[in-house]
Amino acid sequence: LQQPLLVATRVIPPFVLSNKGELSGFSIDLWRSIATQIGIESKLIEYSSVPELISAIKDNKVNLGIAAISITAEREQNFDFSLPIFASGLQIMVRNLESGTGDIRSIDDLPGKVVATTAGSTAATYLREHHISVLEVPKIEEAYKALQTKKADAVVFDAPVLLFYAANEGKGKVEIVGSILREESYGIILPNNSPYRKPINQALLNLKENGTYQSLYDKWFDPKNSLE
Repeated sequence: LQQPLLVATRVIPPFVLSNKGELSGFSIDLWRSIATQIGIESKLIEYSSVPELISAIKDNKVNLGIAAISITAEREQNFDFSLPIFASGLQIMVRNLESGTGDIRSIDDLPGKVVATTAGSTAATYLREHHISVLEVPKIEEAYKALQTKKADAVVFDAPVLLFYAANEGKGKVEIVGSILREESYGIILPNNSPYRKPINQALLNLKENGTYQSLYDKWFDPKNSLE
């Protein structure tokens, strides 16, 4: 087995955060725990988008990828995934009601509106399937900005990412509306027939059984521990 493993990731709070080049976040902590369980060394390599991360795996530049990567039927055709590492789904975020976007409460209110999300994301695909006009931007931060500057009426993206933003940086400026539009799970993405898939799954199950997974979940997602 190759040493160290090259692991692709991308910044997407609270799953992956970067502070002066130091990576942290739920997915990073989880990966480090998995690597420790398996007994392998690994090196994290940052990419700026999921499409870039996925092509690095396709071109064998890296051994696997972990961030907030949804397991989809389309991706499953060309890649392998670990067991799910996180249950997610798409949700709608709007400017808070005082600023007068009270007419968006659910997916039914989105046709005719401009909705920002990241290019190549499952959210972008979902919106196009529902004939909703999409403003596609490279990074989710740019979607937040488009919402604040009224270039977009709403943002549709992964619920946990939006909730984290709404509780921290976007506090008082935005709110999440409606229910989850489509449930999705995140996984660790690997090349087909990767020798690491089985050991990773074994480690993941161990971490879920011994309580490590839950304590990482609580650390990053329990509101009592918000970054305030």
